[in-house]
Amino acid sequence: MSSSARDAAIKTLEGRRLARNMGRPTMKNVNQTRNEIASEYAKARTSHPSFPQGSRFGFASAILKKEKFRSLHNAVAGVAEDDELDVTWEFTYPTRPDAYDDTIVGNMLDATRRKREATRAELITQFDTFEGYETSFKDKVEEAYDQAYFTTMKDDVLGFMHVTVADMLHHLERQCHALTEREKKVKLAEVNVPWDQNDDIQIYFVKLEKIGGRAPQRIRYRMAHQHENHASG
Repeated sequence: MSSSARDAAIKTLEGRRLARNMGRPTMKNVNQTRNEIASEYAKARTSHPSFPQGSRFGFASAILKKEKFRSLHNAVAGVAEDDELDVTWEFTYPTRPDAYDDTIVGNMLDATRRKREATRAELITQFDTFEGYETSFKDKVEEAYDQAYFTTMKDDVLGFMHVTVADMLHHLERQCHALTEREKKVKLAEVNVPWDQNDDIQIYFVKLEKIGGRAPQRIRYRMAHQHENHASG
């Protein structure tokens, strides 16, 4: 469904670009991308009820991790204690309101009717603006990373219509970030144990390949040779 507010948001964001990340993404890469997007989302001031403190933080609550946003929100001067977000708060993706409010009845005063209709129209406009941001930044996130890291998420027909920008960032975190040097050492230590010759030798190599590397050729040769000797014995 086309919307002037949605289309206007997409046009406004045409020139925005996210930092390009080559090769396997890291947590640092993904956090940088999240912050870049949140900075743009925060500029879209809103009174939509799905976005806490939207007049200050815009749509940023849809992108920032909940702990970080909750901390920012509650630190704002003037936020009443009753308005603070508690530890159970999570962002809920809004839905587009129906075009017509079926609670507006015929005997309602004209002033009340006009106010209700105006409020509903504004909610629709703000939702469509948010959808424009989401549509635009889905493309930008895809452009910022190698396409291979989205092959399991991108639908052949829907593309990324069935997911949110936050979903894409979570996907990168869960599936695609590279191990840090420290994490690699920990993983290598886990597999650097005496080979149980009752096990299939390929188990060792599978463990190494799962952490992003391959066993050096000399290790493969030595262990394969041991395996052959063990089998012949």
